[in-house]
Amino acid sequence: MIERHLIQVESKYIEDNPIQFLKHLEPSKYLVVIFPGGNNSTSIPILHYARKASLSIGCDVLSLRYPGQLNFKDNEIYDTIVEACFNIISKVNYEAYEKIIFISKSIGNLIAIDVERKHLGINLTHVFYTPVERLVEKVHSQECLILTGANDKHIK
Repeated sequence: MIERHLIQVESKYIEDNPIQFLKHLEPSKYLVVIFPGGNNSTSIPILHYARKASLSIGCDVLSLRYPGQLNFKDNEIYDTIVEACFNIISKVNYEAYEKIIFISKSIGNLIAIDVERKHLGINLTHVFYTPVERLVEKVHSQECLILTGANDKHIK
């Protein structure tokens, strides 16, 4: 059985809608955090099925969100988003899990990496969907899985 929790967020750059946290009644050892791309949500098929698969194998799942129309190149906006994502993850007591897996898409890849490095300081596993070119230099020694298509115009 899975409980649905809604987490309220206080940030000028995070949408007013609460963040969804799906938690198994039986305590899970694994937390999956999903970071969407800049112009989409975690409801797009690739992230929806990642969430569904994670839940089916017993992982708790936190689905983050942020507005897609933001200028992620603005350092103040970007840093505020990273900080807000960390605050949301903190609300689900991430330290209680044996393993944390970040699943991210596009600009969400960079946000996930920076949440880990700037705030968590723990070793976790990443799954990067359709990464942006700037991601490659950040993850060359990272334990991760990168999934991209042969015709992806955002990465060589």
